[in-house]
Amino acid sequence: MSSTSLLLTMPLEVLLSISYYLTTTDYCNLRQSCTHIEASLHSSFAKEYFSKRQFILTEFSLQALVDISRSKFSPYLTHIIFAAERPVWGRPHSAADSTAEATRRLRMRQQYSNHINLTSFSQDLEMLAEAFSNLPNLETIGMRDFNSRTRFRDHLSGLEWRSYGANTYQRDTGLALARPSSPGPFGSAPLYLDNNWPLYEARLFIGLLQALGKSGSHPKRFEVILRTIGLYDMAFNLPRFSGSIIDPVLARLDTLFLDLSEDQNSAMTRSGPDQAPSNCTNYFLRGFLSKLPALSSLRLNFAMSDHRKTCDFLSWLASPLPLPGSVQGANNDDDGGDYAGLSPPPPVAFSSLKQLDLGKASISIDVLICLVNKFQPSLQGLSFYKVTLLKGAEVPDSSAKVNLWTKALRHLIKSSMALKSLRVDTVYQDHAHQTLHIQFKDTTRPRSRTLSWWRGQDKENGLKDMANNMVIDWPESDDESMDDEDSVDELDDDDDEDEDE
Repeated sequence: MSSTSLLLTMPLEVLLSISYYLTTTDYCNLRQSCTHIEASLHSSFAKEYFSKRQFILTEFSLQALVDISRSKFSPYLTHIIFAAERPVWGRPHSAADSTAEATRRLRMRQQYSNHINLTSFSQDLEMLAEAFSNLPNLETIGMRDFNSRTRFRDHLSGLEWRSYGANTYQRDTGLALARPSSPGPFGSAPLYLDNNWPLYEARLFIGLLQALGKSGSHPKRFEVILRTIGLYDMAFNLPRFSGSIIDPVLARLDTLFLDLSEDQNSAMTRSGPDQAPSNCTNYFLRGFLSKLPALSSLRLNFAMSDHRKTCDFLSWLASPLPLPGSVQGANNDDDGGDYAGLSPPPPVAFSSLKQLDLGKASISIDVLICLVNKFQPSLQGLSFYKVTLLKGAEVPDSSAKVNLWTKALRHLIKSSMALKSLRVDTVYQDHAHQTLHIQFKDTTRPRSRTLSWWRGQDKENGLKDMANNMVIDWPESDDESMDDEDSVDELDDDDDEDEDE
């Protein structure tokens, strides 16, 4: 490039505006045109391509992470995602009648064997710990089983953000990396015996915590976003020998996202010496959450076919703290006798919890109100996604036409919670053994019929508007009259009377 090129003299803002419209290939070619352009674009390039990266548990991919951690891009890397993908021992699609096919088969065997050796002898944890120790600004660790489609430069070509090394693996072997497949019917054995994805995800989850502990790194966020098979309860059974290195990581965690799957068998516990054992849903998760004293944001997505298990866990989460010296608050390891280890984990305090997100769950309105009451001193934001409200003691008549979400909003309005945000997205409620969809009126976009999001300081009027826009398509067979106590109009009247007092 000549010294008179306009690219060398134009303001940086103009150069960045021009480069914004380039594809990734053209953008990289521009950077490599000369040292001046490379230096000018370094910061914006690093923030776009190295602030958030995705890797897999292969030697090639993890070595790239280690190399990045030793490079000039290390300070920019703040968010690392590990994909639930792995090399596959797949059957070739054709006979090895060519050198190219024979080479692909050999590479497939090598990649699979290398992956098994890497994870079996914990060499992956050593590489992860080294990389984490070299990343001074690491804030977020994530797990996911999908690729992001947010490549704005290449959106017309349909390219995704893939794990580092995924393209190389597919080119060398002719196979795509294996991902979790949809689980079979509830209680089916192949989920454990053939694919073994729950065990693989559990090992990845615990391994990341161990590597963080060994490295001395303390990111504030841990995000598990799994669309196919969520974490099973065994993923939260942390090994005791790693407690001294994992516990400090958990103690400083600020934000936790979890996608959970349903275990086929729950642990059995007893709440007292004279009581029979009963199921304890998500036993290990309950103990895991007790190690997060600084947590301010919690997201829980459930994928459970039995809503009673979800209700059981959320009832525990909403339970008040046990009194000192009570059986429920006793240490499971020190009880002694036949009762040792059978007491359920005590409820958690979460005294700093500001944001609570619940998704894909069925919960009784009684439990929801208990959750709000327990965390209202600190809670500022709530989000519900694909949540079904069930009638409980608050609405004992299963046939009564009561809008449960309006009832829940009334409680939020009257509570002392300093709520600043409420998101309600694709929610339902139970009515006479039917699931009814909640929609919102007075909207201009179809998506807004299922989504309402309020943010602000005026909680009372904001939630009143949301409640007044809620509509339910009641079954035609029901009586046309609505329970006056829970009508939308009555919500305004009740609150106006409270204000007058």
